[in-house]
Amino acid sequence: MNVGVVGYSESVEALAQLGKHTECVLKFWQPEDLPKVKLPRNVKKSSLEDIAQCSLIFFCAPAHQARQIARQLGEKVRANHVIVHTSRELEPESHRLLSDVLREETATHRIGFLTGPFRTADLKAKKSASGTLFSKFPEVHGIVQDALVSPVFRVYRSTDLVGGQIAASYSRVISFVYGVGLGMEQGPGVSATLFARGLAEIGRFVLAAHGQERTVFGMSGAGNLFVDVQEPFSTEVLLGQKSVEFGHYDLEKLNAEFGDEIPARFAMLVRAMTDTCSEQGLVSTIGEAALAIVEDRMSTKEAATYLMTLPVLDE
Repeated sequence: MNVGVVGYSESVEALAQLGKHTECVLKFWQPEDLPKVKLPRNVKKSSLEDIAQCSLIFFCAPAHQARQIARQLGEKVRANHVIVHTSRELEPESHRLLSDVLREETATHRIGFLTGPFRTADLKAKKSASGTLFSKFPEVHGIVQDALVSPVFRVYRSTDLVGGQIAASYSRVISFVYGVGLGMEQGPGVSATLFARGLAEIGRFVLAAHGQERTVFGMSGAGNLFVDVQEPFSTEVLLGQKSVEFGHYDLEKLNAEFGDEIPARFAMLVRAMTDTCSEQGLVSTIGEAALAIVEDRMSTKEAATYLMTLPVLDE
């Protein structure tokens, strides 16, 4: 099967590892004006016209580039294409889900979202893994299973496309605050509290968006959150730990540790998620603490004190 890969993020590496176990031919394209990237050996650079010949296209662009790239892709794809994105982000400016961006910029409605809990490092180490594909269309599930399922990779199915994207994105915010707790050496009790109450916060968000509660406790929500907080920790957890070490969300120091884009892009995600919660009238105490840190309105110590001194809440 010829499979298109559009835009570059870490998920391209993951798809390359998965493709080694199937008979997929992975063809990659992104706009020429973007920085050149080093592709895995089994991912071949192609033209947009070549990508348009693939029935299945994985859309791996980061959220801040998504609309620009989707618009160019939309000039070539047809209604019978399947597009599956892999991003645990919202569009920064509009707070739109990436499935909505793809639907707005391309001719197809046959859209899906593939998420963890799988890590590229585990796939490279030839460890077994699994993920979940969210789509309302059975044919999307079918073609992705044909492309990716192997003895070392299992794909679960869900129709809750909205809930899956929200849970996967907001779990990154919870992971960051979890990392703050680890950095402050608060112990497993606080870590467990952040994990459990974080899932409850994700659940309120998913239900308000008319998603399914079971999604929160599945692979997209609890699964992604669990793998994020396991060693080696996710980038979000490490950002939280480093913020404690620096005393606050010091962009200059964090850029030196993680690269110039990562801390700012994560701050945009936190802002998008918490703004969306506010627009829906939701209480997002952990998210608000994360926002106060990344906007440098609170030190990490002040944010921890804020969370611990909230009024008594119902379980």
